Parts: sequence; C-alpha cells; structure tokens
Amino acid sequence: MFRHIGGSSVQNSPTATYSTTALTNGQVVDVIVTNASGCTATSSGIINIVNAIPLTPTAGTPTNPSCKVPTGSVQLSGLPSSGTIVQTGERSENIVITGGGTQPITGLLPGTYYFAVTNGGCTSATVSVVIIAPETNTWSGSWSDGTPTINQRLVFASNYPNTIDADIEGCSCQVTGSTAVTIKSGRTLKIENGVEVQPNATLTFENNASLVQINDDAVNSGNIRYHRHTDAVKRYDFTYWSSPVTPQTLKALSPNTLGDKYYSFNPTSGWKIEYNGAAQMVKGNGYIIRAPQTFSITVPAIDTNPVFVGIPNNGVVTLASLAGNKAHLLGNPYPSAIDADKFIAANSASLEGTLYFWTHNTSPSKDIAGDAIYNYTTNDYVTYNKTGGVGISGKIAAGQGFFAPATAAGGTVVFNNAMRYTEGEPNYDNSQFFKLSSTSKTTTTAVAATEKSRVWLNLTNKEGAFKQTLVGYISGATNDYDAGFDGMSYDGNQFVDFYSVNNAVNLSIQGRALPFVKQDSVALGYKSTIVGEFQISIDRTDGALATQNIFLEDKDLKVLHDLKKAPYTFTTEKGAFKNRFVLRYVDKNAVEEVVEPETAIEVSKDVVVAVKDREITINSAEVVLDKVVVYDITGKIIYQQNEIAKNVFVIAHLISSQQLLLVDVLLSDGSKFSTKIIY
Repeated sequence: MFRHIGGSSVQNSPTATYSTTALTNGQVVDVIVTNASGCTATSSGIINIVNAIPLTPTAGTPTNPSCKVPTGSVQLSGLPSSGTIVQTGERSENIVITGGGTQPITGLLPGTYYFAVTNGGCTSATVSVVIIAPETNTWSGSWSDGTPTINQRLVFASNYPNTIDADIEGCSCQVTGSTAVTIKSGRTLKIENGVEVQPNATLTFENNASLVQINDDAVNSGNIRYHRHTDAVKRYDFTYWSSPVTPQTLKALSPNTLGDKYYSFNPTSGWKIEYNGAAQMVKGNGYIIRAPQTFSITVPAIDTNPVFVGIPNNGVVTLASLAGNKAHLLGNPYPSAIDADKFIAANSASLEGTLYFWTHNTSPSKDIAGDAIYNYTTNDYVTYNKTGGVGISGKIAAGQGFFAPATAAGGTVVFNNAMRYTEGEPNYDNSQFFKLSSTSKTTTTAVAATEKSRVWLNLTNKEGAFKQTLVGYISGATNDYDAGFDGMSYDGNQFVDFYSVNNAVNLSIQGRALPFVKQDSVALGYKSTIVGEFQISIDRTDGALATQNIFLEDKDLKVLHDLKKAPYTFTTEKGAFKNRFVLRYVDKNAVEEVVEPETAIEVSKDVVVAVKDREITINSAEVVLDKVVVYDITGKIIYQQNEIAKNVFVIAHLISSQQLLLVDVLLSDGSKFSTKIIY
C-alpha cells in the first residue's frame, strides 16, 4: 500500500509496481509494504523531484551569408542560465549555453537548421531557422540573372568561350562538371571570395587576361591554366618568371629548355642552376629560364607555349628575412597585375624602393654560370620607383620576375590582394610583361594624386642603340639621394648607358624636390662603346615640365640646345662622359650667372644661386659644395655653413631685410665663386 504523508491512501490493493501522475514537484510520500504474514515496513519520506521541460528558444531574424562573410548567423533568446543548445539540420552540433538570455549562433552555411534546449534530462521543442545562400547567377549559354554583379555567386554550368569579350565580376566562382571556361586576352575575372574548379572542368586565362581576388582569406580549389607569351626571343635569351599558381615546376613551364638553363638567384652567392627545371617555383620568388632549344639563334620569335597549371595563388604572400644591402630576385605571385607603387609603399622598411626589370635589349654575355658564351648579365634593366618608370608602366604583370634591392636592415617582403586592384578604378593593365614596345620606349604610368613634374630623355642612334633616363620633381623627394625616389643605373647595357648625376651617383631615375624652380640644373652623363653619331631627345613630359622650356647644354661645344624644338645630335668617342651635358630649364642668357672669380676661371655656368620664397638655393651641377658664406653690404657675415658635401644646399628664412647680399661659394675642389643677390 502507498499513501501520502498525512494519511491519504493512494493505493490499497497489493501490487508489485505502482505509477502515478498525481504527484507534484516537491511532494513527500512514504511507502508501507505488507507481506503475506501481515508484517509491515514503512519507508522514510521520499521527496518527489520533477524536472521541468525547458522553454523553446526564440530565434531572431537570420543574417544570411554575403560575399565578404560566407556563413550566416542567428540570435537565440529566451535561454536558461545553463544547459546546452542542440543544433540539428544542415549541420548538427551541441553548443554550451553561456550566461543565458540571448546567444549568437554563427558559422551557419546555407540550409535549414533546428534549435532546441536541453537541461540534461529534458529537451524543449525546436525552433527552425533558414539560412539563404547568396544570389546565384548561372551561365548556361547565357546568364540566368543578367550581367553578373560583385554580390552574386557565379556558376559556370556550360562552356564559356573566348569569343565573349567582357569582364566578369562576382561574389564567388564555381566551374562545374566538365565545363570549359576561357577568359579572353585582356579581360578580367574579378571575384570577391574563392574560386572552385571541379576536377573535370577547366578555367583558362589567355595571355594578358587576369584573375583578380579581393578577400585575402578566400580559399581556392582546383587548377587553372594561365597562359603567358614571352617577348620575341632567340634561343639564348632568358625570360624572368614568377609563378601565379601552386604547384608549378620550372620544367613544366618551358619543357624544351636545355637542362642547365633554369636558374634561381641567391642574393649572396648569385645564380644557381636548377638542373632539369625540377625545382618548384616558390610564391613571390623570381626565376630565369632560357628560351626553348628549338628556337633560332638568329631570328627572334614569341614563345606562346608557356602555361602555368595549378591552384591560383591568393591572399597574403610573405617572404621573410631578406638580407640587407642585397639585391633580391622577386616576382608577382598572382594571376593578375599588381600596382608597383602599392608594393613599394607596403615594403618601404625592407626594400630600397627601386625595381629593376629585364628588357632583352642587350646581347649575350659570359658573366653567369652555364655555357659561358650566350648567357645575359643580370644588370641591364628598366627601372621603376615612386618618381616614375623608365621604359615600364607602374603595373607588374602576372608571371613577372624582377630585382629589388633591400635596405640596410632588410627584413620581410609582403604581397597582398590590395595591390591587385583599386576600388572604383578600371582593372589593371596586365599586358606589359618584361619587355619594351617595339614602337615606343615609354609607357604611360598610372595617374596618381602625388604631384609630379617629369621629363623622360632618350639616348639613341640610327643603329638602334637605346637608353632612357628620368628626372622628376615630386612630392616627398629632396635634392639628395632618396630611397624610393632615386634609382641607380646598373650600367649593364654593353653599348650605351645614360643617366643623371647627383652627389657622384649615376641615376637612371632622379627624384628632385618641389616646388620646381626653373633655375635648377641637372648634370647628365653617358657611356658609349660606339664611336659615332647619337641623339638626345625628349620622350615625353608631364606636370609643370609639359609647358616648361627644356634645354640641353653641351659643355664641350658650348652649345645650349632647345630640346622642345628638336633632338640634339652629337658625335662621341668611346668612353664614359659624366661632365659633358647639363639639363636646364631656362636659356643660358637668362640664368643668373655666378660672378666670375678673381682667378678668372670660367666655370661659373656650373653653379647657380637662386632666390625664391625666402629661400636661397645653391646648386652645383658637378662638384659638391664645401662651404657657403653670406655677407651683408658692410662685409659682416650673416650666415655660414661648412662641410656641406652636397650638390644642392638651401638656406631658408635668413634674417635679413630686402637688401643686397654677397654669397661666397667654395667647392670641394677648391674653386671659389661669388654672386650678388637681393634678399
């Protein structure tokens, strides 16, 4: 017999088991057991504990996946202070309740989910949540939802031929089944997130086409085929490469190259032969490969066979511990062009700031390992830095290798997706791959907000010798050597070199300070192994120099020639000539001449003293300045600076009323000159 405490009987007849739903939470009962002999036993009080069923959680409005966030989320509310959330449906998972009330559930892929709460013994009813996939636009001979947008998931369900001449952009990209997709030369596939190429499908990029990705964390799967054509090369020509995919061997890129003509570069020991091209190409590193052995020795031809096959590289690529004060052979790691200015800016602590690109403009040399007859030197390059480019645009093409000197400290070099595009601007030009155009030696650089006034000068002859130098007045530069604005000439062309000279350094690119002062002058030098007739001409100008007169002074012949009217023709012997030419911006008769010294040494045309905006600028085109002294009309010294050791020196905000001053200039070679100014 069972009974409630208090005497209320609930079961009188004998029974082996008893169940009831009449008890409530917290009630105490006792049990009296009687055997056949009439003996009884009474239990102690038993407290009845009833576990309540948890309340069903409440789901908020889901946040669906987007291009930037590939998974969705939802807020669950009405949760107890402890227990477990049971997630079923698209993906099953148990989630510990933390704190109760409201809790976010994240990482939800598209699909239907069910959420309940359990306290270990009882489980609530479920609430359902539907996570909706981003909008899908499918190609099946035409797009299912009009022209694709960056917010749509793109699916190629049927072939996409190269006859379609259009750029494409989307949230993600999937090539399904056995579909063949070809992106036409010069066109861009721009994807926010990842690219998936299924095993039997193909995604091919023709020469100069691009795959641009925005999200550094996006993961790609499946191989692409990325084609790259070389410049017109002969058998013994080398091309500088970098792989936009992983994995990729040197041999697979050029299978008909001779086995000892694949090279990597060690900044300390130099070139290293990668025998039989077996080496895997490391992301961000550069390599050189000679043309196929089947190519002519005398007649150049474009190699259209190189193709990279692998998973497209994406996101942050890091090269750590680059040695300081060494040149490193790097390369664009992506299947799209990158912006050289962004690359230089991001690596200003580790790289000196000038990039060098091989041009195929010189004949073979014997200076690196191999057959010792037809290999090139490593030193004949076009250059690019923040001042501008000599023979190259500001975009580094896919597959392109290049040299970059490190700073004294060296360190880490980084590539990232931000270098592959500029929001709101057209897709980057991916066509300038390690070559100069046969019809124009200069390419147009990208328009930038930085103030620049520049002149590109060419040294040429009728037989095809060519070298270019750049002088630019640009924000951030000074008239001393500036890493990132000045680029030294590597002097690798065996026939000619052409450069400006500053502080005894030969510069293929020279950045100079703003504001531009028309009294400025720049020494120009050249080297020639050819006796004969040459021309110096303006290739192009921009900024203030587009409308400014530009003169070339030939000091040997005492000629001042207007380059804006015509190229200057001269003859030369073999040798290096650092002192023959000076770039000027005013007619010599308009230049404020330095007063001739008492010794009557007529070299005053090499020194200019200019006054502008309360600044006195002393510029010596050749010999560096040693000492400057300024006197007032009574002979009193009002300013003096010793041991200058620069070509250009500026005196700013000198305390003086408007009066006649005498400026004495002493050069490092002992020459002394004087001039009068009003300041």
